[in-house]
Amino acid sequence: MTITEVKKLAIIGGGPGGLASARVFLKNARSFSEIHLYVSDERVGGLWYVPEGHQKGRVMYDHLETNLTKPLMQFSGFPFKEEVSEYPKRLDVYNYLQDYFTRFIAGQSPVQIHWTTPVESVLKESGKWSVRTSQGEVAEFDNVIVATGHFSKPYIPRGVRGLEDWFAHKAAIHARDFQNAEFSRDKTVVVIGNASSGQDIVNQVSSVAKHVYHSVSAPSESDYIYAGDPVIEQVGKIASVDLNSRSVTLEDGTVISGVDYLVYATGYLYNFPLLPAEWQQRLLVDEGRAVHGLWGHISPPEDPSIAFVLIPQLIIPFPLAELQAALIVHIFEGTISPQEQAPGPFDSSVVLDNLKDVAYYRWLQEQLDAANGRSASVSDPVRAHFEPVWWDAHHESLRASSSADKRRRNDVLHDHTLQLRSQGKSYTNQ
Repeated sequence: MTITEVKKLAIIGGGPGGLASARVFLKNARSFSEIHLYVSDERVGGLWYVPEGHQKGRVMYDHLETNLTKPLMQFSGFPFKEEVSEYPKRLDVYNYLQDYFTRFIAGQSPVQIHWTTPVESVLKESGKWSVRTSQGEVAEFDNVIVATGHFSKPYIPRGVRGLEDWFAHKAAIHARDFQNAEFSRDKTVVVIGNASSGQDIVNQVSSVAKHVYHSVSAPSESDYIYAGDPVIEQVGKIASVDLNSRSVTLEDGTVISGVDYLVYATGYLYNFPLLPAEWQQRLLVDEGRAVHGLWGHISPPEDPSIAFVLIPQLIIPFPLAELQAALIVHIFEGTISPQEQAPGPFDSSVVLDNLKDVAYYRWLQEQLDAANGRSASVSDPVRAHFEPVWWDAHHESLRASSSADKRRRNDVLHDHTLQLRSQGKSYTNQ
């Protein structure tokens, strides 16, 4: 293999996105003499790594399991171990990521791992990216991949009168700080949010709580997952809260009294604190609820020397990270020029629900196929070429059934909770 141009790459983030990028660049890239992987912790895993005794604010709670089955969730050509349950637990996923790192990245030249090295800033200066770490070290790179995720800045809905007092007195928390159900024993809790984490926390807390109110935007008993449970009650949106009287007033005027805790499972805002203010203003819209200006949700056309992975929501993250990284190789090596591309059909929305994500994966595959046809690296005789997961009819079928499958799984988990409740036990994994 002849390297015609020698470049340096910084990958920021040691979670699934960063690991996938490192694997793919090791296999497919031809122009990089150095690949630096910046990991903020002492181990890889990103959010899935939870140091013992340091769970607070780490997002992943004690008894979390995935929303996706392992055949759907896995990286290309790297299945979960057979003994792992169909919906892997938090520790299963962490171990899986460790195994992935060991198999494809650890000890591989030209990757250099920077352990326990948070990156504080990334700045473009004189045609190079200057990466500054928390230790004050500065290094220059030709290209940067931002793989820091978007689960660091909690979203709390505005306009709920009195809410600041609850947070100030630790009577309200965001789901980021939820660890397990024990805090709610014999308490009355209101959980706000009806996405996966909200449903999960409602179920877990109800194992020991006196009563759980589940606040959602559009209550509907006809298809409510916990309908008929005497401990769980679905209610509407909150208008105001009063710490002194421990009361919650709903938008329909209903007053809930005797509330001990509020748990906001309301998601996260996008946040790029590493980037200069002008970049943040350019990329973030609606106060961080969305990101725009990235071709294919990957790279800004005005400067394709930087790329982002796993920006969209409601996606299958592990295989998508590898697919995006395969395209980023072409962007950084000049086979694809976002500046010359028409806007992608998915550029305007980060929420890819109702199988829009499958259409997105297939669109990415079309771009990759076209680029591979123009790239000599596909036929590189020195090494095998990495191929991401191909979103064929089988994978589409798995994805199409995933919501119904998870609903059935939630029924099983709720039955498990009812059994624990009858025994006076706090929620633990089934």
